[in-house]
Amino acid sequence: MLCFLVLEPGVHAGLSQHFEFHPVTSDCETAHVSLRELDGKTVWAEDFSIMLASAPPRLPAFGATSLKMRYDPPISILDRDTGTLSFMDYDDGWPAELADVVVSLPQGGRFVFWRGASARAPIANGSYGQHSPHH
Repeated sequence: MLCFLVLEPGVHAGLSQHFEFHPVTSDCETAHVSLRELDGKTVWAEDFSIMLASAPPRLPAFGATSLKMRYDPPISILDRDTGTLSFMDYDDGWPAELADVVVSLPQGGRFVFWRGASARAPIANGSYGQHSPHH
């Protein structure tokens, strides 16, 4: 899908694009995003890995749920003495007994206490997981 936006110096421009979602057939996809001039010359391009949940957990309409959330990218480790950057698999970065906690809020929002978070906790607004009347 191609979208065109004319960019002019000193003028703020934006573009919003809505996509049709298809049934999830894998747990990871790649989005290819690029900026091109009108003649087709690429000015900037980036690939973004997108994590998909083919079987999201069923969460209550309200309450807290302990679970293990998936996170695909590795943990970056910088050796401050040598400046060497290495990587560790995310699941190997935390003791196995640690879990995440998702607090389901009445209007559909989620507050996540994520075992990999720093001082910030992400807040999600949307339908990650369907709430079940049985929980």
